[in-house]
Amino acid sequence: MSAPNIQDLIELTIFHSIRLECVTRGYLPDISLYEDSTAGYQSYNADLATIVASEKGFCVEVFNNSNPQYKGLKKPPRIVIISENFMPGTTGAEGTEAFLDLGEVYQGYTLPNLLTDFTFRVHLIASTNAQLRELTSILSKAIPFRGFKSLFLSEYPDEGVQTFFINNIGFSDYILASDDLLERVYRYEVDDLMNAELTQYTTTYSKLLEITLNSHINQEILKNPDQTVIIPAPQD
Repeated sequence: MSAPNIQDLIELTIFHSIRLECVTRGYLPDISLYEDSTAGYQSYNADLATIVASEKGFCVEVFNNSNPQYKGLKKPPRIVIISENFMPGTTGAEGTEAFLDLGEVYQGYTLPNLLTDFTFRVHLIASTNAQLRELTSILSKAIPFRGFKSLFLSEYPDEGVQTFFINNIGFSDYILASDDLLERVYRYEVDDLMNAELTQYTTTYSKLLEITLNSHINQEILKNPDQTVIIPAPQD
């Protein structure tokens, strides 16, 4: 999978997948339904309070990569996505020139010569084991522990058109008596990404539109469509 903004695409896909699973289970209002204004923000917070007051008993807020000030205090339960870095992959890409179909012509290009692996963490923060189990269930439903995930973006509206492979590579527990929280961290790796532009060449190649053999015979058929044209046998 190749794109110059591949990290943004993956981060947003993971974020929206987890967020929508929380919405589906009734732990979070759908932020996309609120207007971007003070009134919309107040309405969203009011709906959060309604969920907390219901039989659910708590909301599950989801935070994407951002600064600590935006995330605010570490209040449970919440799910936080933290990107790590790109690392060199174990395989390279095919260096042979390929061609883009531009309609009337083809344009040559080559792929980046090295694939990369991208790692990120998902922090599940809870105050009780029951909450932690529910957060784990949400995460396992939202993204696979090992499998393909479709991009969740308007650029790729069709399910399965663009996918990337996610592999869970471990987890750890951060339990500190001082903050009275349960925190479980899952690490994931996205393999075989092309974190670079294609190398496109300025030279274009015309398409082969027609192959005509024995043109004098074809002309004879056009002149006399009702007559049979005998094609002479090849001479030794």
